[in-house]
Amino acid sequence: MKKLSLLVGMLFLFGSNMGNSQSIDTEKTYELTGKSKRGKLAQVERTEGGNYKLYYITKANNTKAKIQVYTFDKDFNFMDLSEEEILFDKIKAKYSWFNFNGELYSVDAITLNWNPAAPLKLKKKRITYKYDWLLLGYHKTVKVLDKVKPRDEDGNKYFAKKYFEDETTGDLYIVAGVAPGAVSKDAGAQLTDLRLVKFDWNLNKVAETKIPFEYGQEVAFGQAFLEPDKNNSEANTISGGALVFAPTVWKGSSAPKDDNKGNFTYVEFDKDCKIVARENFDNPSPGWKIDAAQWTWNEKGGRDVYLYGAAAFGKDKYYNVAVQSGKKKSVQVMKVSSGKIEYLTESVLEDFETQKVLPSTSKKGKTYSGKNKPNFSFLPLSSGGFVLYGQYYDAEGVPGDFTAWHFDSNGKLVANYMRNMVNKGKLKNGISHTMFENENGVFWVAYESSGTGEMVWFNPVITKVDVKNKSMADPVSLGIEGKKQTYFIDKSFPMLGVSETQHVYFGSDRRGKNIWFCRVNL
Repeated sequence: MKKLSLLVGMLFLFGSNMGNSQSIDTEKTYELTGKSKRGKLAQVERTEGGNYKLYYITKANNTKAKIQVYTFDKDFNFMDLSEEEILFDKIKAKYSWFNFNGELYSVDAITLNWNPAAPLKLKKKRITYKYDWLLLGYHKTVKVLDKVKPRDEDGNKYFAKKYFEDETTGDLYIVAGVAPGAVSKDAGAQLTDLRLVKFDWNLNKVAETKIPFEYGQEVAFGQAFLEPDKNNSEANTISGGALVFAPTVWKGSSAPKDDNKGNFTYVEFDKDCKIVARENFDNPSPGWKIDAAQWTWNEKGGRDVYLYGAAAFGKDKYYNVAVQSGKKKSVQVMKVSSGKIEYLTESVLEDFETQKVLPSTSKKGKTYSGKNKPNFSFLPLSSGGFVLYGQYYDAEGVPGDFTAWHFDSNGKLVANYMRNMVNKGKLKNGISHTMFENENGVFWVAYESSGTGEMVWFNPVITKVDVKNKSMADPVSLGIEGKKQTYFIDKSFPMLGVSETQHVYFGSDRRGKNIWFCRVNL
């Protein structure tokens, strides 16, 4: 193929500063026939012999679907095309990967209008999923039904501080304070008598656990541990969660106040609202705005939970006031392993500038101010450290520089890897990117955009990160023919079969007529 030698040549041209981080092993294209009759790609399978099967599916009529199966060998040479029509209710039995629960189904759940200053009011809702045969997925609509104001066994009212919705079961988890009257009379009880309450989809209270405190508390952070629903990619189920409480004072409240403003408490719970961990820790910055928590299973079978976010100056104010400070001084990271706090570290903002690492093709990366936080993903490293990687955005929500914060096994910042975007597409809401580690190092794969508005295409851009020597290779963009970006990934199946040291990228040209396979050695 003409472009194969050119692409390989381009990659070896970069080889002097890439350290042979990646090279194209095989790249081929194939022209599809009967495009008007071909459906949407629903699944890709790799057989035991290494061949690839691509399943295209369309709705034939109100009871049947049409499935076309393209078969390619391990080197992407076309082998066969077969077709069949099959009843909807038979598809899932034959093809377990087809997530179809009927063209229309509903899940009853509950929600609330969140107002911490008013007594809790629950609302029953019905989530209806309608199947879209063009997208091969479900559209979700929500309708509000009954309402109820729950109380505890003594007739006290709940005041919601935080809540989590389970999209699969319809359950609702609420962190609530309990008080006998309206909040305007006395907020003392609801700042110390804190509870974790669970309601099912029918507004029944199914679990309640007390989390008592001696001094008034604020929920500084809360996040559920989500697991994907096997039958619906649009929904998640809750397997537990993490909470952080901070000392607080409210004007006119009778709740005792903790003179130690940094006396925070970490609480972890399971899906049945049982408390599995509770531990106090001394927070050096009460103005720590915890942005998110990332977690992974550890060797002991428990969770390693990482919490992080920018912290404000000073210890002279309580959390609810200090966290509103616009002036940030550092980023704090806390690791909790199997319910025990392992460390809480602080990296000053100047460190993110002095530890900046860029490839030779990138200009000066964006300066982190503590306000412009990226939406981070998480990669645990074999060294015991981890990486938080994300992307900065401008005021209009258009993504810009990539950034990856590398922390060692003790939670110390050791590098801030950054690079500029290769493509200049004006896509809002971010670019999909992932980072993984194999025996040859850490690789950063971003699907960068071309085009604007509705007409947007994506192609893989691969960057090797040497976390041991704290360096970055120049990014390489795939799918280029000559100097033109010609091939782009399929948005549903960008990769066909992945091993630790090889990726197979899949896509097509802009018209979708010529599909594209590219196997890369990493």
